[in-house]
Amino acid sequence: MWTLSSSNKAGIGAYLVAESTTGEDPLTVYVFKKDIPGSGSSACDAGCAKTWPPLLLTPGATVQGSDVTGKVAQLTRPDGSVQVTYNDAPLYFYVGDHGAGDTNGQGVNPSWTAAAP
Repeated sequence: MWTLSSSNKAGIGAYLVAESTTGEDPLTVYVFKKDIPGSGSSACDAGCAKTWPPLLLTPGATVQGSDVTGKVAQLTRPDGSVQVTYNDAPLYFYVGDHGAGDTNGQGVNPSWTAAAP
């Protein structure tokens, strides 16, 4: 199971983090400006997804929001995996983030931003 919650950092403001019940640090989640919210698809696949891994659910897993008020849902990617969405936008991690509080993906390209709660 994943839990979405909000964090706050100077220069970014409030942003979403995802924490797994397996005990890893909560990591920042990002949205991709090339995704079309509500389309039910992700514009980040193949090589893109190696740098920006989607927030995926394993079979039987769930996601909940602890202090977020937006709509948490999911979409099915072309490979059959299930990606978490927030307010209809697919969520991703960034391979350059290694621990709680890292926001190294903020503004990359500038197509990537930390997901706002």
